[in-house]
Amino acid sequence: MANYKKKSNAQEKRVAKQINGKPTIASGALYFQKADVRNDLWLVECKTTQKSIYILKESIWNKIEKEAIKDGLRHPLMQIDLLDGEINLVVMNYFDFIGYDFDKEIFVQPPDRKS
Repeated sequence: MANYKKKSNAQEKRVAKQINGKPTIASGALYFQKADVRNDLWLVECKTTQKSIYILKESIWNKIEKEAIKDGLRHPLMQIDLLDGEINLVVMNYFDFIGYDFDKEIFVQPPDRKS
């Protein structure tokens, strides 16, 4: 279990760095600050697995969506690492995706895949 927690903490720190955000205190376990990482725009729930599959349930998505709205109208994201981080994915609401202005908001240089 300790190894899993290390991987999870490393993922949260990596995501926070990559989106210029901050990891959430106690990985969102406190009632006043949920999810794992936040910046001004996004509230990110991080999941990591050694497996090649992660099952995203509607209840999990609904939870992060509600938390994002309560948390200053942020947009919810899920960042999922499969195969111990060999594959890095992000899940977002389709309407957030089509409404996002990538020309103005996209990072100029993509983050290093290893950092």
